[in-house]
Amino acid sequence: MIDKLILWSTLVAPLLALPAEPLNPRDEFLRKRSPSFEWTAWGDSYASGVGAGRYVDGRRCLRYSEAYPVWINDDPDKYLPGSGGKFNNVVCSGAKGKDVIDYQFYETDQWAGKPNPEYYPRPAVGKPTMGTLTVGGDDIDFPGILNNCILEGFPPPMNGGFKTRTCDEQREVSWALLAQTPEHDKPNNALVAEIDAVIKRIVLEGSKNSNRFKLYVTGYGQFFNDQDPYCDGVTFARTANPNPDGKEHVMMTRELRKDFNAMSRMLNKAIDEAVKLNSGSKTSIVKFIDIDPLLDGRRFCEPGIKEPDQNNGLAGFFHYPYNVKEEGLGVDYLNQVAARSASSLSWDPKRTLWRDYMNEFWSKVDEQELNKALGGDANAQYNFWSDTIGYRARIFHPQPKLAHLIYQKVVEEYLKDEK
Repeated sequence: MIDKLILWSTLVAPLLALPAEPLNPRDEFLRKRSPSFEWTAWGDSYASGVGAGRYVDGRRCLRYSEAYPVWINDDPDKYLPGSGGKFNNVVCSGAKGKDVIDYQFYETDQWAGKPNPEYYPRPAVGKPTMGTLTVGGDDIDFPGILNNCILEGFPPPMNGGFKTRTCDEQREVSWALLAQTPEHDKPNNALVAEIDAVIKRIVLEGSKNSNRFKLYVTGYGQFFNDQDPYCDGVTFARTANPNPDGKEHVMMTRELRKDFNAMSRMLNKAIDEAVKLNSGSKTSIVKFIDIDPLLDGRRFCEPGIKEPDQNNGLAGFFHYPYNVKEEGLGVDYLNQVAARSASSLSWDPKRTLWRDYMNEFWSKVDEQELNKALGGDANAQYNFWSDTIGYRARIFHPQPKLAHLIYQKVVEEYLKDEK
């Protein structure tokens, strides 16, 4: 429904009457933010809020009710009191930079299309004068790291017959996408160019609607405390938690944690460089929002935490939901698709990204057959996309508390720019 796709914000306040004296800066700001104000959120699963709150819509786009853009829109802390305005939430889980450009600028709401129907519906981009963006994680195969280094295998149907790499092989693939040199001392030029292209496309769109368009580009956080030794003997493997399975697994050693954190820092450098390529314009404001300081004390493997601790109230990111049944309606059908299609799917051990492989897998899925497989559910509350996919895909994604902190930081920067 359209009312699910277009959320009405509580960011702005209409003026009931103009005062006799000149408006002060705050009142002038509120006048500008009257009900005609419109803004758009672009990006990937960190922007769609996978697993945070209630599943809203988008099927594989996995848009959730406590994603940081929705927090901005709802403004529970009343930084921007009032009512009115329009919010276009075009974000989609799994989006690489090119996907943002290809599928997040529709002029009208879309109900089906490429790369496959499971990514729909998609809202229109609207006519924003402000926007947010999170992108880059899928470009460096972040899901591949989760699959091969953290969980050591997503469950069906999230793996879709995906051919595993060793963790060392996966790190090599991701670092090649992240860094320009073997020393990992500067971001990959192609990655910076990809993010730069997304920013330029967004600014072009926003500049149609405002002579001072504002875009806030968030980075990613380092996942681990990489100093405490406890996690040296801990695995996050799916089959080894909560009870050990007696097999060898990847341990979250300090060396490995430091490498993962270095990846996050390098990705942030790439994003920051792309932002700087678009700063200094007289017709737009583009800012990098560094979320990493928000995670101090909230990372995995903090001192005194017995990982993987799913009940750590301070944790910024979700763990995998260990000890849940790995079956459900539709899974049997998808496993059949994997069994008959896996051998025909494109695979290059040094180049294929998990997200691209999965898109090809889902292109083999017959939507009518999937719906038929789901149709026998006796529980009317069951939702395949949230209960089977999103519930598991939330691993290493921001929990609502972190999303709330990101909202606060973005709005803080926005208010500075409105003075």
